Amino acid sequence: MKNIYFYLNIMLFLLSPAWARAEEPLTLKDCFKAALKRSEVLATQQELIVQAEETYHQAWGAIMPTINGTYSYFHQNAPGFTSSGNTASSAGQQTLAVTADQPLFRGFSDFAAVHEEKAFLKAQQQALAWAGMQLYSDVASAFYTRLAVQKDLNVLDNELQLYEQRIKELQDRLKIGRSRITELLTIQSAQAILKAQREQVFGQLDVAREVLAFLTGLDQDIILDDTDDVPAGIGSLESYQSQVKARPDIIAAQKKMWKDLNRVFRLPRGPIYRPWI
Repeated sequence: MKNIYFYLNIMLFLLSPAWARAEEPLTLKDCFKAALKRSEVLATQQELIVQAEETYHQAWGAIMPTINGTYSYFHQNAPGFTSSGNTASSAGQQTLAVTADQPLFRGFSDFAAVHEEKAFLKAQQQALAWAGMQLYSDVASAFYTRLAVQKDLNVLDNELQLYEQRIKELQDRLKIGRSRITELLTIQSAQAILKAQREQVFGQLDVAREVLAFLTGLDQDIILDDTDDVPAGIGSLESYQSQVKARPDIIAAQKKMWKDLNRVFRLPRGPIYRPWI
């Protein structure tokens, strides 16, 4: 989390093609690959980074000298004739000029503007990393929600099969007088309640499929593979609290605040120093 390019390299690495055929099981990483290629938020944020880079270069352009170079070649036939009656050889002239224009020093306000644009550029880069993390969280939530609902549906189907077997047994026992009709009605009522629960869970499964398909652009009937390694444990609370300042959204907010404060309280001697940046 200390280097923005670490996150960008991870995103670029994960942008390899994801399998979209329904018969191939897809892992969470595969779904995230598809979501990265589909996300409009990440695409918009990347465009903002390009704009911030251009503004940063323009701020430097107001300070650095401007170098121009020109080259010209003039070709002209020399007058007169040679002894053989042919015209004289042609003559040429070459001109090369290099000029440099240095803007006049107008105080440190220009350097302060460079620092502002650099801070804003870093803020946009951190915002891109945070957008990628949020997208991964959304995809992971939709991925595991669908798996959990699917397992709940499988459990209900197994229970319904057991109820069917129990009802057949009670019907056979009822024919020979070894069971009462109330026992059969009790099991049938419990089965009807379970079927209603199954319809509710099936509706939740449809919603989970649509959410995952919306995020990834993949088909709703894809098969999911949940064989990814699960961490053996979690760290202590202090270890996570110590990394709060390294979160991309926190860094982005600090950089934007630094730019706003420096713009409001800009002094002629230069940019405001912020030790926490």
